[in-house]
Amino acid sequence: MQKTTPKNKGYSLIEVLVAIAILMMSIVGPLTIAAKSIQTAQYARQQTTAFFLAQEAISALEAVHHRRTLMVLGGTGSDSWFDFKSGVGSALQTCFASAGCDIVRTTTSALNAIRACNAGASPNPCTLRLADPATYTTDAILYSHLAGGAITPYTRTVTLTPMANTDEVLVTVVVAWPTKLLGGSTQNVTLRTSFFNTYKNF
Repeated sequence: MQKTTPKNKGYSLIEVLVAIAILMMSIVGPLTIAAKSIQTAQYARQQTTAFFLAQEAISALEAVHHRRTLMVLGGTGSDSWFDFKSGVGSALQTCFASAGCDIVRTTTSALNAIRACNAGASPNPCTLRLADPATYTTDAILYSHLAGGAITPYTRTVTLTPMANTDEVLVTVVVAWPTKLLGGSTQNVTLRTSFFNTYKNF
């Protein structure tokens, strides 16, 4: 009786394992790159949001500076930035504390939402909230520390520092937020500017 041998041979276990390893490397590499790209895009979005939130606070302080200047030039206010008859100026005194404050410009003519921050409180009083999209209008405030709205990860702190022997006030705005990206540490955007006591009563 003649012995026959099969014409088709199967793959060995080693060949199968090598093929699977090559396939896994070709899949995992692009997926890792895609995941990192998504994380980077998310961080860029968070950083951009924080930058604009910091700019909003500086814009609010510019409104204070403008209002104070009009009052001095009109003879209805004192030289002090913070001695407004409306009482808005006195509220800014909290911004000189080490914990700082947050400022929300609620109208084009007044600042009526100034809140002292307290680093020991949980959550921080200066943690920003996001307005309800269902009720939000273009005239409303999207991010603020005002009551209502969902709590966001962003905390905005405004600190005013008078410079010695000058008419300058240093403004520091820090917007911080926790993130799982970049090692999971707290990130922040810091903007600084100065205001000067240009107009005075003599």
